[in-house]
Amino acid sequence: MRSRIGGSVAVAVLLAASGCGGDYSNADVEFAAAVPRRSDVTVRMPLTSGLTASGLRAEGATSLAYLDPSQTYAETRKAADGLDQMAGFFVGILEAVTRYDPTVRTPELRVWGPFDNDQAPGWELQLAITRQPVQIDSTDPEGPHEGFYWKIEYKQKSATSWQAVPLAEGLYEPGEIRRGRGLVFVHVAEVRASGMPMDDFDTLAQIALGYDTRAGHPHTIGLDVTNEATERVRVSYQELDTGSGQLVFDINQMDPRATRLLAVSRWAADAAGRADLAVVSGTMAGTSATECWDAQQRVSFVNNPVEGVRDGYEYLCVFGAL
Repeated sequence: MRSRIGGSVAVAVLLAASGCGGDYSNADVEFAAAVPRRSDVTVRMPLTSGLTASGLRAEGATSLAYLDPSQTYAETRKAADGLDQMAGFFVGILEAVTRYDPTVRTPELRVWGPFDNDQAPGWELQLAITRQPVQIDSTDPEGPHEGFYWKIEYKQKSATSWQAVPLAEGLYEPGEIRRGRGLVFVHVAEVRASGMPMDDFDTLAQIALGYDTRAGHPHTIGLDVTNEATERVRVSYQELDTGSGQLVFDINQMDPRATRLLAVSRWAADAAGRADLAVVSGTMAGTSATECWDAQQRVSFVNNPVEGVRDGYEYLCVFGAL
């Protein structure tokens, strides 16, 4: 039941810049704050997962006995790391570019670059940020709100104009200082079609990511990934002030046994947690599995009917059934 959307993602694109920084204005800082910081799109958890992220592999739940080391804990860590790496791709570009002074300044616009793309010789990038009204939540009756639109543009160095579709683009709605909510889109298929190498994204077509760091709201991250076969994975992360949190996976894939999977991994501040998986559609529809682990990441309860495994004590689970 492993999704085929997964794959390693390079954390950063290295950029070479001419010149040096040191002339940032307060207005420059306001524009630069519109792009996501690494902490905005990083999963903070005492555990970490992949698109096997439910803690389940093709065989089912990964741990088989009470007090075994929880493989579900380990898989959830991998999935969170995978989410962080995917977000880190464009964050790495933004961090590298905004270390330098803008090359264009107008009251409503800042441009950084162009910069050589060291990972794709002969190509260059630039970051443009525009102050304009934005609508992050389409259901918000008070929107649009004052905010920013940004894009990472790219082209061959010999070309006279930037590609029509940017590598990545985003919206940002400021809240309190360095807090707000944003949307990011990475147009993988268009970039690949242009000829600029995107090997680290394998067969992915598009990545969409939303985040909310506003005061008084849980820190949330939502990732929506599609590939060229139209398989789709949606990942939702929520962090609470108590240090607890959860990752929810909604996976649509070509596997006839499980064309849609739902998985939820939840954890407490001390790292104890629970993962539940259900096959929603496919020949195995109705199949489910559960694994719980304690603060030492040892299995406290496992129920995997596919493998005929049930061990431990469900009352020891830090969370109840969904």
